[in-house]
Amino acid sequence: MSLMRNLAPAILSGAVGIMTSYTTVASADTVRYAIDYTQQLSQEDLIVANKINAFVKQCRNMELETKAAIKEACAMSTAKLGSLLSDSEYAEMLGYIEQVRSTELKLKVVDVPDQFVLLHAELRRSLAKLRSSMVLLHDVTLQAMKAPVIVPGHADPEAIRALAAHTTRRLIELAKA
Repeated sequence: MSLMRNLAPAILSGAVGIMTSYTTVASADTVRYAIDYTQQLSQEDLIVANKINAFVKQCRNMELETKAAIKEACAMSTAKLGSLLSDSEYAEMLGYIEQVRSTELKLKVVDVPDQFVLLHAELRRSLAKLRSSMVLLHDVTLQAMKAPVIVPGHADPEAIRALAAHTTRRLIELAKA
């Protein structure tokens, strides 16, 4: 799980750097009206925009790596996949997912200068997609590590057919509406 181990510090440091840049640019906006540094401040805006774009690219690359790991995991036998991760590595994976989610929440509440609203939205989307692929990898791994629980019970085959027929009728009604 070196993928996850490399991921967390990169995501956290990138997000903190961007949020710090927002405060620098936001405080510089108040100076913009007092002193004419428009050229210099627009350079600062460009630097922040480049940081955001680099972070989005990094998230997308990590998302692609995670999706590749998912495909690889799905191609493995359950026994082989279940033996790849120890319980501590599995817990570590959960910790990384929580860190990414925490970063998402912090980025959601940060004050974003007007010129970065669209870039910030793209940043949040890319981070959410990354987290989504991490959760999917987690779920695939969990299925291999945990034995299914079989609950004894009896289902009436006629009742299942009636439920399927009802569902089919209802879906057709909804499709025509």
